[in-house]
Amino acid sequence: NGIAKHLGNIGNVYNQEGDYVKELDYYLKALKLDEELKNKTGIAAKLGSIGIVYKKQGQHAKALDFYLEALKMEQELENKNNIAAWLGSIGVVYADLAKENTHKPEKDSLFGIALDYYFRSLKLNEKLGNKIGIAKQMGNIGWLYTTIGRFTEAEDYLLKTLNVYREIGAKDGERRIE
Repeated sequence: NGIAKHLGNIGNVYNQEGDYVKELDYYLKALKLDEELKNKTGIAAKLGSIGIVYKKQGQHAKALDFYLEALKMEQELENKNNIAAWLGSIGVVYADLAKENTHKPEKDSLFGIALDYYFRSLKLNEKLGNKIGIAKQMGNIGWLYTTIGRFTEAEDYLLKTLNVYREIGAKDGERRIE
């Protein structure tokens, strides 16, 4: 377990350096060890980390595969905070896929799927009382509504986001919305 954890930490160092090839290599090595040990918590974390690397590289389909696997594992572990986070991250990938898509019906469908994941994450974050998660998902919803031209709803969600960030004193979040 310790070796798998440290391999993941080495992957984190390469993340900071922007070396995605080495970062991915270390996450894959750590994942293999966690799988051998049947360490579901470690597996979920490494699956998510691998998905993040693929997302940063613009490989959205691969990122989505790993995010969905991480979500499945977190659901087995009943880790609600991580479930909420992965639901939001999956929504982001679907929104990215929609932005890349040039066919209007498919683009609209992908935006709809993204919106569904954002709302699922928002609902769970509200149940958990996770203000940062709430603000993040309301911001995602507001951004998506802006993108698809539903400006009244976008403004509503973005103002709510701003209020939550102000309530909890999250200046960075507040600046992103203003």
